[in-house]
Amino acid sequence: MSSMPTAPMGSDENKAAPALNGQLRLIIQNTERCPRWQPHKIALEDTTLLPRDLEAIQTLLSEGSQSITILQLKKCRINERSLIALLSRLGSYRALTTVSLSECNVHERAISALGTALQQGRVKNVDLGNVALGVNGARVMAAALRDSGIERMYLGHTRIGDEGMEQLAKAFETGTVSLQILDVSGAQIGSAGFSALARTLPMTRLRGINLGMNAISAATVQEVCSAIEMTPSMESLFISGAQLNDESARTIASILPKTGLLRLKLNANDITDVGLIALADAIHLSKTLQVLEMKRNPAITDSAARYFWQKVKTHMTLKRVEFDESGVSPDLSATISAKVAALQSERRRAVVLLCAAKIISRLGAGCTFDLPVEHLRLLAAFLG
Repeated sequence: MSSMPTAPMGSDENKAAPALNGQLRLIIQNTERCPRWQPHKIALEDTTLLPRDLEAIQTLLSEGSQSITILQLKKCRINERSLIALLSRLGSYRALTTVSLSECNVHERAISALGTALQQGRVKNVDLGNVALGVNGARVMAAALRDSGIERMYLGHTRIGDEGMEQLAKAFETGTVSLQILDVSGAQIGSAGFSALARTLPMTRLRGINLGMNAISAATVQEVCSAIEMTPSMESLFISGAQLNDESARTIASILPKTGLLRLKLNANDITDVGLIALADAIHLSKTLQVLEMKRNPAITDSAARYFWQKVKTHMTLKRVEFDESGVSPDLSATISAKVAALQSERRRAVVLLCAAKIISRLGAGCTFDLPVEHLRLLAAFLG
């Protein structure tokens, strides 16, 4: 990678031009010192980027077009005109798959430039968390979703509101959106916006949604859960910090045995023992759930936590459970978490023993045997 142009020491140009941003200069120096080293990521955080810096970033992206996959500018103060120039060229960087501008001062014109670039289809992951998109920004992102291969979009705390969520839902109606992960936590969405999402959810390929820190009523939870039942691709549901009550917990519990959910996070809500018991009964019947987080639900007590363990201690897929900072005592919370984690190794051992017994039985009878490859791998690992 060629070195960045600099003015001679003592020249008028050198005196007039500010030095490159320190974080950016370090990336460039590492590249120049070791030409064989190809950076895969440009990551700058909590810093001011001047036009000269943005030009250097463009040069890095152009010269590292085969290797740089991530552009992450977090909490940066950026010159708008230069940012627009950078964003308008994103589609030309062949390796670039992830763009993050979280907590940056990104204005409407820059969002439009980003939306146009995203429509070229190269970028797969977009993070605009804590950027004040508003309805207009949501409209731009919805247009980008229709015409691109974006798979993950993080719009937490972007103030898109109900109208912005409705714009995204209209994009889902086309049935051509590739999006798999959508985060709209804390985006000031209410019942109207989530109703629009629920209507279109079965038309999507979404695998995970984060709806936390929004105003979500029990009726809205019912709508969303009904939609999830009709969305076979859905694997993750996160609704933390939304003041969910036991009625909402029971609604969510009702779909667990009927869906392929793997991960459920209901942290920082108003769920009590009643809600946890309903979840425990449902998880007992679920064949897929691997992760449950119930942290910071202060009304959940040791009694319900013990009931939960009795219901899940023979569960075949559960890997992680967390009750931290809830009403469950720290010792019991840690004990249940450790026991659930240990279930994984116990299940593996049971499969190995079953495989070994099957092999011995068939060999003794002079028969051949046919075991799944995964079971054979477990047996090999167990036997060392």
